Amino acid sequence: MTGWIFERTRNRPIRSGLWIAVAIATVLTAWNERDRFAPAFAAEYLSHKDIVYRQTETRSPAFDVYFPGKFTSRSNRPAIVAFHGGCWTGGDKHEHAGWFLPFVARGFVLIGVNYRVASAVEPSWPDSLADARAAIRRIRSNAREFGIDPERIVAVGTDTGGWLAELLAVDPDGDDPGGNPPVSARVSAAVAFSAPSDLLRLAEASRGAVRSIGLALGGSVDRSARQAREASPARKVTRTASPLLLIHGSDDALVPADQSMRLKRAYASAGVLCRVEIVPGGRHGFGPIVNGRDFFPVMLEFFDRVWNDKNPLAEMIDPIVIDRVCGLSSFDCSRLFGNESIRAGSVVFSLRDRGPRLNMNVFERGSGASASFSGGFIIG
Repeated sequence: MTGWIFERTRNRPIRSGLWIAVAIATVLTAWNERDRFAPAFAAEYLSHKDIVYRQTETRSPAFDVYFPGKFTSRSNRPAIVAFHGGCWTGGDKHEHAGWFLPFVARGFVLIGVNYRVASAVEPSWPDSLADARAAIRRIRSNAREFGIDPERIVAVGTDTGGWLAELLAVDPDGDDPGGNPPVSARVSAAVAFSAPSDLLRLAEASRGAVRSIGLALGGSVDRSARQAREASPARKVTRTASPLLLIHGSDDALVPADQSMRLKRAYASAGVLCRVEIVPGGRHGFGPIVNGRDFFPVMLEFFDRVWNDKNPLAEMIDPIVIDRVCGLSSFDCSRLFGNESIRAGSVVFSLRDRGPRLNMNVFERGSGASASFSGGFIIG
């Protein structure tokens, strides 16, 4: 989302030179990280290419399937369905699927999906979500053909691809104009990197976001407020939502980490499993490996917990104490936790009342400042 800039202090305009530097750095980071897996990505794992999953008069969105080893339709493997980023206006299925290729070496089927993006003359909402739902329905209805376990389909994405993964987690139901069989578009879990979750709040935080969201919705945010609410995962969470893992950089200048925290709090209110990982110094546009941190084990552990534990939260130790907040600034702490008294330093996260609903308290030792959420947990 190189068109989005979040002014973090005093709402002063960002100079054009800094804007360009941030945009270039974001793009280069994304491409360099993707290219780490490009040779293997292009070589041996592609088993199905350009599978059209929704036919319209003007478009034929498709996906590619990458299978571990020699392809066989008799396998029953979990699937990672990857949605690319691109600020609602660009991107392609080849760009970010490579980031998740290491899952193939771990026995997963990887599927890279194209979907509707916006232009100056054609919005993408709600067709982008309809595309995502249609893709999941096609994958599930043809699970045997692709060697996939239909009950272990996970949506992942970065940027607006993560936004689609979030929407599939909270709002999978809806008409499928693509002619796919009437099967569910629900995913068993979702993972979103640096993703927006509340378009109205994001538009308030960034002038750059106003134009991007307007292109997606087909009108200004003010005039399209109803559509912006409908397109905001944080405003659609219910108890039936799928478990969610959110990974966000503390220094994301394009989509602030508050977007993931808003979705986390909505999940907490609904009592549904949602884990948030804040990456110290992380900016926008990263994939599963960032700043020396490998998130593949984190994702694998999360999937295992979702698929194999009847009560994923019951085994959490009570209490969990973390004596720092990932090196975040006091400004970050007050922004993320919605409490100006919460400062960087000796902040304690504690979980109480084991079970499917947990009470989480955040407080600073010696100050009495605190903030509370119900359900879920945060790992710093």
